[in-house]
Amino acid sequence: MNTHLNRMLFSRAFVKVSTCVMISASCLPMAIHAESNGSPVVQEVFQHKAISGKVVDSKGESIIGANVMEKGTTNGTITDFDGNFSLKVSANSVIVISYIGYKSIEISVSQIKAGGQITLKEDTELMDEVVVVGYGTQKKATLTGSVSSIGGDDLKKISTANLTNTLAGKTAGVIANTRSGEPGADDAEILIRGKGTLGSTAPLIVVDGIADRSFGRLNAEDIESISVLKDASAAIYGARAANGVILVTTKRGKEGKVKVNYSGNVSISQPTRIPQMLDAYQYATYVNEFDAAQGNSLTYPETALAKILDGSDQINYPNTNWWNAVAKDWATNTEHSLSISGGNERFSFYTSAQYLYQDVIYKNSPQNYNQYQFTTNLDAKITKAIKFSMDILGRQTVNNRGVYSTEDLFGYFLTTSPMAAPYYPNGMLRIGHDGITNNAVLMVSDLPGTDKTTNNTLNLKPRLRIDLDALTSGLYLEGYAALDYTFNNGKTQNTPYDIYSYDAASGEYINHRDATGSISSGSWSSNSSTITLNARIGYNRTFNDVHKVDAFVAYEQCKYDYNYLYGYRTNYISSALPDLDYGSTNKDDQSNA
Repeated sequence: MNTHLNRMLFSRAFVKVSTCVMISASCLPMAIHAESNGSPVVQEVFQHKAISGKVVDSKGESIIGANVMEKGTTNGTITDFDGNFSLKVSANSVIVISYIGYKSIEISVSQIKAGGQITLKEDTELMDEVVVVGYGTQKKATLTGSVSSIGGDDLKKISTANLTNTLAGKTAGVIANTRSGEPGADDAEILIRGKGTLGSTAPLIVVDGIADRSFGRLNAEDIESISVLKDASAAIYGARAANGVILVTTKRGKEGKVKVNYSGNVSISQPTRIPQMLDAYQYATYVNEFDAAQGNSLTYPETALAKILDGSDQINYPNTNWWNAVAKDWATNTEHSLSISGGNERFSFYTSAQYLYQDVIYKNSPQNYNQYQFTTNLDAKITKAIKFSMDILGRQTVNNRGVYSTEDLFGYFLTTSPMAAPYYPNGMLRIGHDGITNNAVLMVSDLPGTDKTTNNTLNLKPRLRIDLDALTSGLYLEGYAALDYTFNNGKTQNTPYDIYSYDAASGEYINHRDATGSISSGSWSSNSSTITLNARIGYNRTFNDVHKVDAFVAYEQCKYDYNYLYGYRTNYISSALPDLDYGSTNKDDQSNA
């Protein structure tokens, strides 16, 4: 009776690691005591001092919850309901006091008088910062809803091929969980304030005002800001916003000299955790323990254990670490981006081009991901009252891979016995431990076949705005028509290959090529289009520099079309001619949909 030992299957979790090295040294307050051969004792003790004070604004009102920190340490406190604080710090330290909406200040301990007032000044630039909200913008000073904003400069600090992974830890209430490191399939699962529904938990993505656009593959260099709308702030989008809304705004040209910017980076991807697997001797020992507990004869007697330890019989008793056999230490990712922007009073532009390459962590694998992207945002002031803009994005992605899915690959090489091996000592490809094709080294290669998917995307958005100040100040008409068009195609080719088993009785190797199938090929194509029309009339006016009215009435509609075609044929004469025309004409060897 064959006995199989179940082994633990670890989850496929990968994380992107940027090639950034930080070297730092820190000194902590301490007492130094040295003594040698009767020498005098040297002792240095850092003294501490208790400080106290009150933090107020420019009007003398108490600021509740202001941060009071000893610079360069984690020693700190916050002010109470009366703005008061007290803290023990080093005698010669510097205190940093900060609060949202105010400019931070640094004060030496010697300047702080017990119980004295410390005044924070308002950060007018911060309060005047414009935040993108549903169908418009709003200053932070007048923002009352639950909206978080992330600047494009913050996103560029994180080297990642997929923008969804940059949201992790960037704003409160947003969870970005990356479940895969597979090139081209590494989108993070995003949750805003946890799961809000029993069905789909994905938030609504809105890119430059257009809903349901993907932003994971946008160029980080093109992002101006990302706003996260939570709860009531997302209500304007209706039921689609049940899980929150993520608003992505891309960069536009600004008045001034032409600016040219190049960005290039190389990063690596590594597993977050490498599974620790049993070696052949450990595996055999546990199998024997199981046999003994069941009262059966031992599967691996002492003679077999000895051969496993000394490696003298690689045909019958190999010792394989399947993770090391299949995976590299890391995968390399490369990105190059070039942008040009500028403009004057009448016309401005922003144009960028990007190339992205992602390698896979598997050894000898055909899998990789290539992306080519072009973006142009144009703005023109036709007259004093008429403004026109055009947004264009073109993207092509090419995803090459083998014929086995990542789920299949991990399932096999994390559960295959270490007593199996990918090759015989003579270099011949070895059949799987529990089936002809179940060899993980074979499965990651291009021997069984290849799969290539090409996705083409074109996004267009012409927009027109007419200011009707001639009728009444602040009145305007605005509208746009957006086209999102995709054309995708793929081809899968399966090829037979030589794979062997060993007959101990005859000492011969048996080729199982016939069992691996015939040459076959399948091709598919799909195209989809989404047309969005939006028109609105709005009124935006400020009275006496104090009271502001901002209202609009809008109409929006979307139309979506999708088409799909698939064809398949087997029994090709040669793998060098994979087109459908060269497959078998027998009706049993073909299909379509």
